[in-house]
Amino acid sequence: MMSNEEMDYKLSRLQPGGSCKRMFDSWAYLDSKGTLHKLTNDGYYFGFGTNMWSSTYWKNNGTWAMGNISTSKKGLIQAIENDVKKCNFPEWVSGFGKIPAIEEALL
Repeated sequence: MMSNEEMDYKLSRLQPGGSCKRMFDSWAYLDSKGTLHKLTNDGYYFGFGTNMWSSTYWKNNGTWAMGNISTSKKGLIQAIENDVKKCNFPEWVSGFGKIPAIEEALL
């Protein structure tokens, strides 16, 4: 498991449309509009007959909000990008890799 500083550094390097592994079956994804999403494999779901992937998005106020669900990570990213055009996801401007002191300490 990586430390908070390592995770902040890794997240600060994300480019729009990019993802990075956070931990086993959990990824961070920065959508094309600049919103940070947490993608999680929630395990087998009988309704889908396969694994269920879910996303939450960062609201910049210390909380996460429920996003999309899909049967695969790729499908989840596609669903997020489809919603970027019609939803008002907040741009990621604070927290997790947006802290200059940690950024400077790791350079």
